[in-house]
Amino acid sequence: MRGAGIPHGGAMSREERWSGTVSKQAQRLGALMTALALMAVALVACTAGPIGSSPNSPSSLTFQTPDITQYTATPTFPMFTVGAWVSNYSPNVNDVVTIYVICRVQDPSMQTPSHPPPPGLLVRAILVGPISAQLNGNTGVDGIAAIPYVVNDPYVGQPVTITVNVGYGGQQYQAQTFFTSGPGTANSPTPSASGTPGAPQATTTP
Repeated sequence: MRGAGIPHGGAMSREERWSGTVSKQAQRLGALMTALALMAVALVACTAGPIGSSPNSPSSLTFQTPDITQYTATPTFPMFTVGAWVSNYSPNVNDVVTIYVICRVQDPSMQTPSHPPPPGLLVRAILVGPISAQLNGNTGVDGIAAIPYVVNDPYVGQPVTITVNVGYGGQQYQAQTFFTSGPGTANSPTPSASGTPGAPQATTTP
């Protein structure tokens, strides 16, 4: 007699056939998911442009070496500086304007503060505009020169440019400032009672 539940002739049981079918379906599903993932990666790669590509060659990467001849070194701070200003930027006629010039010796590395140069540097101030003049002065121990000037400008309302020149270390350094005179008092000769010219007296300019 054959034992009950034992397959005849070595044939596969129903459970074995069902297990094999499920295993094959799982393999097919895994292969399908892998194929879909690869297609998604390929699609993203096609839609995205090449990283780092140049406009002239969009399908290749471009690496450029900087041309050192097109670049210059960072300029250093000057070793000597000059500044200029006036005591009054809108003086009246016959006012005294003081032209101030400050000179400083600078550390190009900017590691230490500036200091005045040796006293006695010659400072030339050149006035250009409605009036022309050349004034000289010298720096003191503080590196500052103060040059007075009596304004005698009949052309009020027009700026007068002042250019200062200072020589230091075999080089010339410049700075500029200005003033614009306004109406005020001016000296003009006044005839005396006898009709002969008298001493100049102060009169008001209209």
